[in-house]
This record gives sequence, C-alpha cells and structure tokens, in this order.
Amino acid sequence: YLWDGSMVAAAIAIATLLLAIPFLKPGFKGNQNLWLGWGSIWGLLLLAASNIDANSSVFYYKSLMLQAPIVLTVVALAYCQLPKLQTTVVWSLVSLFVLLSWGKNLHHDLQFMGAKYGDHRLMNTRELVRIMGQIPADGEICDPRLARKREKLNQYNYISTYVLTNAPTAVSDCQPGQYVIHPKRFLDIQGNFLNASDYQSTYFVEPKRAEGVKLWPMLSVADNEPFQGEGSLFLETDTVAVYVLEPTASQGQT
Repeated sequence: YLWDGSMVAAAIAIATLLLAIPFLKPGFKGNQNLWLGWGSIWGLLLLAASNIDANSSVFYYKSLMLQAPIVLTVVALAYCQLPKLQTTVVWSLVSLFVLLSWGKNLHHDLQFMGAKYGDHRLMNTRELVRIMGQIPADGEICDPRLARKREKLNQYNYISTYVLTNAPTAVSDCQPGQYVIHPKRFLDIQGNFLNASDYQSTYFVEPKRAEGVKLWPMLSVADNEPFQGEGSLFLETDTVAVYVLEPTASQGQT
C-alpha cells in the first residue's frame, strides 16, 4: 500500500513495524475503543487498497494512512520497557529516521517551489489567463486532452466563464487556424496526461529517471519536446509557446 520501490524506504518501513510490536502488548493502557476504531478504518483502507493498482493509483488514496507509521512508532516507544542501552539505540535510530524524513521532505519542498516559481518553472493559471486574453475572442484553442479530460469542466471554460469576458473557446479536435498552447516544460511524474508534440494524440508520462516518481509532492520538471506540428509562432513566454495551426501538405492538396 505504501510501497514506493525504494530499498531504503523498505528498510525504514520494516524497522518502524518492528518498533511498533510493543504496541500490541496486552499492557497497553490507551483508549481501547478509540484505537479499535482507528485500526478498523486502517484495515478497511488496506482491504480496499488490495484491489487498487499501486502503480497507477492517485496519491490521495493513500493520504488517510500516511500518518500510521508515525502514530504507531510514537505509541510503541511510549510503552517500550527496554534497558538503558537498548533505549538509547532505539531513540537514536528513530532520530535518524526523522532527520532522513526531514531532509527528504525539504528536498521535495524545494522541488515544488522551483516548479512554481523558479527559472525552470511551469505555466501557472495567471499566465494562462494572460495568454487567452491575447488570443482573438473568436479563435479556438486546440487541446486534444479535452476529449478525455472534462470537455466542459476544464481550465479554459472556467477562465472563459469566470475570469475573461471575451475569451476563445477550447476544442479537442485540432484543425488549421486554431491555437496551440505548447508548454516548454512538464511534470515528470508517472501518469501525467499530456498532448503529443504534434497535437494529434495524447499520452501518459513515463518518468525518464531510473526510478520513476509516482507521488506528489515529489516533483521533477522535464523539458518538453519541441512543437512538431504545422504552425507558425503566435507568441512566446518563459513557460510556453503559442502556435497557430496551418494546413499540412496533405490537407493543402485536398
């Protein structure tokens, strides 16, 4: 359920479970009803997770149980009755794990901030609003993802309805004369849904790194492929290039 393919994470998970064994001792004096209820919820989530593909499941399905190792470890240590030397060793290991977790989370936070505000950042909503405001109101934005990703409830229609008074519409079928907003970068996360560089198809991202990152907020920004369709550059920003689609050679002959 919480497996991420890392041997280091596996070792820490096993150590955490071993530390939690004393929690199962009959001498536990906590609120039995509270913990039985909590344990029942975890059991239900684990049962549901047994029917979910771990490689394609969304991160928030796991969020309700991510605090389980921390809770079990704290409670286990509170009820551990060990000699002084062993207690020192256990607390040293726990402190090391906490420091490793702190460092890893800080690294992920830096990646997240870089993806939003750094030089190698992604397009944000404000930039999309500005770009849509520069495209003629009678124009059409081509985005093949809309055929699968909410044809009506999407970011373009939201901006057209609530932000801009005269904004172009968005369609999924690309035709000459339409506008393509081609991002220069994308999140290199497994399952990210993107347009192909020719805007005739879509695909799901397979991370380019040896060990693909599947969970937010482990963000990694990768450079997108150059635009491969037939079109002329309409405008360019730090994060995107906007093209006007032109007829292909076959379309021109037709």
